[in-house]
Amino acid sequence: MSSEKIKLGLVDDHALMRKGLVNLIEAFGNCTIVFEANNGEDLFQKLHTHPLPDIVLMDIHMPGMNGYEATEKLAKAYPKIKVLVLTVIDHESAVLRIMKKGARGYLLKDTSPYELNRAITEIHQKGYFLNDIVGNKLINNLKELSEPEEGYSLLTEREIEFLQHCCTDLSYREIAEKMCVSFRTVDGYRESCSEKLQVKSRIGFVTYAIKEGLVRL
Repeated sequence: MSSEKIKLGLVDDHALMRKGLVNLIEAFGNCTIVFEANNGEDLFQKLHTHPLPDIVLMDIHMPGMNGYEATEKLAKAYPKIKVLVLTVIDHESAVLRIMKKGARGYLLKDTSPYELNRAITEIHQKGYFLNDIVGNKLINNLKELSEPEEGYSLLTEREIEFLQHCCTDLSYREIAEKMCVSFRTVDGYRESCSEKLQVKSRIGFVTYAIKEGLVRL
């Protein structure tokens, strides 16, 4: 197993919050902070002058470019950098809005150090962190979401099976083992489903599968 640390960028307009996070995260042992930024504009300046992070911890409410704008811009300009939201906001609209813009996980600032480290690790390894905050908000808000696209009728049986496995905590490699196919084949299912359903993230796959009744809650 590689001993290389997970590189993180911190984006929060409160200096004391950033300093506290730096001390906490460095103590985890598996992470390192490559830069701090006080808003979205500062984030993109730091991206040009510092090593690129694997994950950005993103606050939402900040002066200037806020977390929504920064997450959307980051997903387009640096698609390999993943965003973990860390905020005090616990509203369905905020969770859904920023997840749709490309965030890979959502935590409240009163979360435990263990949960924070777990979220960082899972996003780095699996590409997403689906906790109760995100899952419950998606489920509770299903009636408010748009009607399903016609893409469902275009899915093959194996693609539907892939979507069902996406609703578990299995990684894509573990899904490949479960389906008895290669990782490359599963990656093909992911790309095909993404194109047919116009969905860009695993969170989107989960939302779609729930809406279409492909999984039981």
